[in-house]
Amino acid sequence: ETVGVAVVAAAGGAHFAEDPEEAIAELRWHGAAAGLNQKWLPDCLVFVEAVPKGPTGKPARINLASRLHLPSLSGADRTVWDVEGPPPTVDKAPFAREVVRRRLPPQPAKPGAAVQGARVLLSFLVWFNHIGFTNHRGVTQMRNNAGFTMSAFMFILGFTITSSVPASGIPLTEVREFWVSRIGPPHAVFVLEVLLSALAWNMRCDPNVKQCRDPFFNVKEIAEAAFTTRGMQHDYYSGYTWFNTRMYWFIVLFPLYDRIVRQWSPARMRAALGVCVCGATVLVPACAFFDQIPEPYTAKVWMPILWSGMFSWHVFRQGGRSRQRRWAWGVVTDLTSLALLGIFVSAYFDRCTATPKRWVNPFSYNCRDSEYLSWKYQYNWLKNRYYWKGLTMAWLSVFRLSSPLLALWVYGLSVGEGYTAWLLSRSLIARFLAPLAYNVFVMQMPMCWFYWYATRGLGRQTLFWTQLPFPVQFPLPMGEATFVLVLAFVFSWAYDRYLSVLLVPLTVRVLNLVTGAAFWPLTKAGLLPRAESAAESTLAEVQRVVRRLTGSAHSPDSRLEDLNLDSFGTMALIGMLKAARPQLSGLRPSSLPKLGTIAGLADFIDGQEPGAALRKKAA
Repeated sequence: ETVGVAVVAAAGGAHFAEDPEEAIAELRWHGAAAGLNQKWLPDCLVFVEAVPKGPTGKPARINLASRLHLPSLSGADRTVWDVEGPPPTVDKAPFAREVVRRRLPPQPAKPGAAVQGARVLLSFLVWFNHIGFTNHRGVTQMRNNAGFTMSAFMFILGFTITSSVPASGIPLTEVREFWVSRIGPPHAVFVLEVLLSALAWNMRCDPNVKQCRDPFFNVKEIAEAAFTTRGMQHDYYSGYTWFNTRMYWFIVLFPLYDRIVRQWSPARMRAALGVCVCGATVLVPACAFFDQIPEPYTAKVWMPILWSGMFSWHVFRQGGRSRQRRWAWGVVTDLTSLALLGIFVSAYFDRCTATPKRWVNPFSYNCRDSEYLSWKYQYNWLKNRYYWKGLTMAWLSVFRLSSPLLALWVYGLSVGEGYTAWLLSRSLIARFLAPLAYNVFVMQMPMCWFYWYATRGLGRQTLFWTQLPFPVQFPLPMGEATFVLVLAFVFSWAYDRYLSVLLVPLTVRVLNLVTGAAFWPLTKAGLLPRAESAAESTLAEVQRVVRRLTGSAHSPDSRLEDLNLDSFGTMALIGMLKAARPQLSGLRPSSLPKLGTIAGLADFIDGQEPGAALRKKAA
């Protein structure tokens, strides 16, 4: 018989006895957040005094379920009837009734899935903000509001990276592996974007510019963009270099941040979260408004946003969430989603004011005539025309002041309650589209240029050398822009399935070589501890890689689907395994669910039948 899971509290158990229902709800939440399979989540609370004793005085382990009247499970649904009472032999001992679950909004299928699903929504908003040309004022105003997407990406990045680190922090022996595993997968797709954009860069480079006639100039630009995420090449087709540069610096400095922050008290962490959120909300836009921070202002906002995500996870980890509080967080998340949607709708119907530019209201708009680059189907031409530009809306709008809403939204999605979390955690979004979100985010612009040259010819687009006003929309009609988005998803799927298994291990090996050479003098001098020696078996090697990526040890029978790896973590797992075993082939992200467990993955690497490694360990 399959019965519910009981948690046995220690003798006394005063903190559990005060509110058993809240205690069991919190235990269930912690189990789900740790990736525990749903069938192993506790159903009831039992105190040790209530456990029957054997002849020797030790707790009896035989027929414990029937003796404690644990509820039976009917199919996939949990029963909701109460335990009738304590066993007759222990009727005077404290006993907690089985918790009856109240009707709650739909819950996500997997903890953290809603946060990963949110990345898909953000990639759609990036496409909406930068691809497709329209003169409609309402749509343009909505696009100005969509500029919050980069900050949202940064917040989720800080949140998810911190959540993957063990409670004790990152050991010094694993700092280098942490850098490689977190930078390798995204940098592989970034380098591919640079190479694909080389054609567009050459076609747009003005022949009257001296550098464009120098054949070595292109090589220099491509190398600089690929190895430093900087350079002129990105200035005219993509702002993603801003994102990558800040992301890499955050990852490099994260072990130091994390080691310091974990020494702080919960009150100090909450205060730091408030300071970072307020800094990103008020300080940076205010300095930008008074010309104290040069453009692009967003790049200066992202570091406080990253810190906000990091502190938010620590506050999230330390906070206790009872059943009632989790239900309340679901309501807060849904209301925040409606508020963000309402801002978009209100922006569509808003009207700009005629306030002079010098005295513009920082919470309003500025209408003005300006020189604008108008794009047509087959050609482009420059002329003076009336153009609405949200001069202050671009950086000082409600969305630029949306950090508190953003923090509430991601925090609520992590709790996993409410209709928003349920929608974003559906299999189509969380399992299929979410792993492609970053690839789509990076590959949109190269796909646009390939589509442009395929449909408009290979003539030089010299006018694009002129910087477009914000927001920068790629010059395609909206119908064709939608097709390009589909094309970007298809290419990202092909990359994830076929190209990533080649590029990610190569990138990981290069980063291992570079970081190993950089730290070799310190290691040789004994200033840094040496890395762990090679594992004695494939199973031990897989377990060690999983521990470095997830922050906790896992047994051989742990399911790969329960490791809570995001798309970067999945690619890092494959990349690190293939870097350690170059002869490994055929291992793709889609293969992991089929392999089932960590032992099954080790068997696949060894070329054995599934279960051989587990049987070998048992023997």
